[in-house]
Amino acid sequence: MPDVEVSEHAVHRDWGRLNEQYVRRGEVVLDLSWLRSWSDDLEEMNTGKKGRPYRFPRSLIKFVTFARDVWCLGLRQAEGLLRVLGAMLGFETPSYTTLWKRLTREEAEPVRCVRYAAT
Repeated sequence: MPDVEVSEHAVHRDWGRLNEQYVRRGEVVLDLSWLRSWSDDLEEMNTGKKGRPYRFPRSLIKFVTFARDVWCLGLRQAEGLLRVLGAMLGFETPSYTTLWKRLTREEAEPVRCVRYAAT
């Protein structure tokens, strides 16, 4: 059996601080401030618009892009997330088709989902 080497250097850890760092790595800050400006955003988007008015603000589409980046969601899963949030917070949920059209035609950037291989 090989000898166990003992380090000459004492290791001192601040376990409370280290624990908090590990906990914070798992946090995702969910900014729902776009809900407060929902009607103002829609009013601005629909001013001077011809045809059917927008029903969902640009900020909602940006939130969907964020959620897809963070949780690697497909559009149908993003619709499911919005259904849950909409039921809890009292807003209408866009359909998969609406999300797809807005994400492909408008301001949203492509989803950059990174999946890590299990080690």
